[in-house]
Amino acid sequence: MIRKECSQVPYEEYFESAKAKDKKDYSELYMAVQNLPEHIRITIVLYYVEGYSIKEIKEILEIPAGTVKSRLAKGRNLLKIKLEDMEVNYE
Repeated sequence: MIRKECSQVPYEEYFESAKAKDKKDYSELYMAVQNLPEHIRITIVLYYVEGYSIKEIKEILEIPAGTVKSRLAKGRNLLKIKLEDMEVNYE
């Protein structure tokens, strides 16, 4: 009788439900990145998405390394502000 009360879930079914719960929605981040000014967006994508180093980005965009660093810093700040605004609007 106790065994009948305990429901058993097949591994595949559990795995699928766990996978669905772990799925994160990055659409807000994607939209925030898309709304960045182009010169900052390109730098952010090259660094964080494509994995290029600051030195490589400097060579690709033909700009000083300091400019790459400042664009990354400015991009992070703009993303922080935009994502905080999105969060406030959802609450």
